[in-house]
Amino acid sequence: MQTWRVALVGCGAVVKNFYLPVISRRKDFAITWLADLDLDGMQRLASQYKLRAQLTTDYHSISENVDYAIIALPHFLHLDAITHFYQHNIHVICEKPLTMSYAESRVALDFARQGTWRLHPAFVRNFFVHNILINDLITSKQYGEIRAVEISEGFKYDWPATSDSFYERTKSGGGVLIDTGSHVLATLLFFSRGSPSFEVDYRDDAAGGIEAECELSIRFADFPAFIELSRLGPLKNRIRIEFAEAELYSPIFSANQILIKEKPANVASLRLVNPKPLSYYFAEMLSHFCQLEPDSKTYWDELELAAEVTRITDLCYSYPQPLRKSWETFL
Repeated sequence: MQTWRVALVGCGAVVKNFYLPVISRRKDFAITWLADLDLDGMQRLASQYKLRAQLTTDYHSISENVDYAIIALPHFLHLDAITHFYQHNIHVICEKPLTMSYAESRVALDFARQGTWRLHPAFVRNFFVHNILINDLITSKQYGEIRAVEISEGFKYDWPATSDSFYERTKSGGGVLIDTGSHVLATLLFFSRGSPSFEVDYRDDAAGGIEAECELSIRFADFPAFIELSRLGPLKNRIRIEFAEAELYSPIFSANQILIKEKPANVASLRLVNPKPLSYYFAEMLSHFCQLEPDSKTYWDELELAAEVTRITDLCYSYPQPLRKSWETFL
């Protein structure tokens, strides 16, 4: 069995909560590098997980004793890190978004066309059991063609960010859209299996800063889609898909059942799902990447999907409209 040597580049919350616990339990991975500006924090992690890893505050110093670099850096550093590891023929798994812009994503995909170097966008939600089931229902056309999709996700923001990059537009690229929205757009594109015709209507509350709430309407060739996102409080937190012959409802996370209302009798049925902890899906995603052939259709579909996410995000940020709340109509 091959053992993949891994560099964890950026040791913030997603690495601490998911990648480190998952990788440290596997025999086919060995963590050989940690890279972060917080040297004391890396030393604590190395001690906690009994790692024999080299520590560095500059990821540019990583050039040997590694097969894969997992990039979990502030968004503005993604392309620079991808470029460095490409130049040293070190494969990359990159947290969302792939890059800060569509132009940067095309550069990253051009690297991936050279030789056998691999680049994998880490959209872990596309490995959720319920999202795979929904995708199977769409592909099989069991309930006919899609007529409309709505995805709503909102919570009071409490992610344990370890840097200020989330709140600086030059470092993050934006707010809830480029962050949570990258996952949601990836799921939407996973379901749609196509590109929007780019009739896009985007509204947010940024007012020149970083958006905490936004709404996005996208027109695909055959159906419209609507996305609603918030960092300020709870929304419906569900996926709703209208098919020609049914409506489907699924929670965003930890779905143990999917509700399907068949037309025209409105007969409701449940599809039972066996949900897994989030760490399970990170493990599945890593296994998938290591087994995926770099010249396969699936490999390129995943990369093009990641680039498409940045293209939609670019369009939204290029033509934002103010998001009006109901109470504002009285002002």
